[in-house]
Amino acid sequence: MKLTIHRGARTIGGTCIELESDGWRLFLDLGLPLMHSDGTQFDFKEEDQSAAELIEQGILPDLEGIYADQLRDDRVAVLLSHAHRDHWGLMGWLHSEMPVWASPGTVRLLNVTALFVPTVRLPATIHEFKMWQPFRFGPFTITPYLADHSAPDAASFLIESDQGRRVFYSGDIRAHGRKGVVFERLLKDPPRDVDALLLEGTMLGRGGTQKFADEQAIEEELVQLARPQDRTIFFFCSSQNIDRVCSAYRAAKRTDSIFVIDLYTACVLDQLNELFEHIPHPDWGPTIRVRYWRSHAQRLDEAGNLDLVYRLKKSQIKDEELAANANRAIILAKSNTLFDIEASRLPEKQTIELVWSMWDGYLNGEDRISRFAAAQGIEIKRIHTSGHAVIEDLQRLARAIQPAKVIPIHTLEPARYVDYFENVEIVKDGESILL
Repeated sequence: MKLTIHRGARTIGGTCIELESDGWRLFLDLGLPLMHSDGTQFDFKEEDQSAAELIEQGILPDLEGIYADQLRDDRVAVLLSHAHRDHWGLMGWLHSEMPVWASPGTVRLLNVTALFVPTVRLPATIHEFKMWQPFRFGPFTITPYLADHSAPDAASFLIESDQGRRVFYSGDIRAHGRKGVVFERLLKDPPRDVDALLLEGTMLGRGGTQKFADEQAIEEELVQLARPQDRTIFFFCSSQNIDRVCSAYRAAKRTDSIFVIDLYTACVLDQLNELFEHIPHPDWGPTIRVRYWRSHAQRLDEAGNLDLVYRLKKSQIKDEELAANANRAIILAKSNTLFDIEASRLPEKQTIELVWSMWDGYLNGEDRISRFAAAQGIEIKRIHTSGHAVIEDLQRLARAIQPAKVIPIHTLEPARYVDYFENVEIVKDGESILL
């Protein structure tokens, strides 16, 4: 089996890894980069560009037989680990008949994203796999493992070739989320005789530690903020970070607060609740309420999905009711004009808390939030725990699997792996090795 890391050997985001056996090729993710080679944030405007143009710019990996303007190689497929765009964001340039596999939760999140972001392109068909159930593609046997990550229904993969070579791809993984039990399950029953462990190392470049250890700590901090019922909390987090959304919902329920979401978030929860009953749903009663913004309703209307708009009417919260309950509201917010509108409609002299619950790197370019905080004379509170494993948990995973090689991926610090793991082999982007 030949392994090539096309992108991801020394970057976080833009992951694309190729496995080849007997002329068959399997690509692990095809992600949009998060940053340029100089470390600055990557700002990609999805314009009508061809694959050839994006390859020339270094945005698409230079690959053969997989893109729309190429002759398709029918011995090639793409395997998606989860629904973060740094792992799937370049799929729109795949050949329309390219086989793509993803988990059911990932497929639903991709469809919701495409529904609300018209420029997002997805393959016509994405095949769904089931966790822990092996499936075949050419000489490859692929076994997905449910992974604890900030994206729901994320997967790690054991990939075996008919020649007996075995690779375990961690994808993005952690042990401190609301699905931490699946990480412990993996440690108790790990894959054996693994030739290469492709191990993410995001936290090696971020200090390796964090102020809030897990999702429960996030929930407890929110409870302390919301309990006095004397302020409006704008809670900035991704609508697709279901663990974090659950933390906010649980904190609201424990403090008799109102958790306010928008139609986009309601659509995400509605889709995923069909698969996972424990995920909060917008019709779960008085704790969770929905703001109706015209832009979101128009998108649903244009896509022929107005049924959701009407179905959730009983959960709608209008301006007057929100203003009357402003002291006990936790509002899921985004850095956009809707935040400005929402803040302007609060009662005069209303006390406001801004809680940033995402990676700090996303806040660096957010002038809108910084200006608002400065104008109000308030501090932005950072209440976040990473979607990625701390170093100690990565070490536990490597010790459990005992691979012949540990290969760094999804990290800014590949050279530091030798300080924490045995049998490290650093592979450069574009370099191929035989297993």
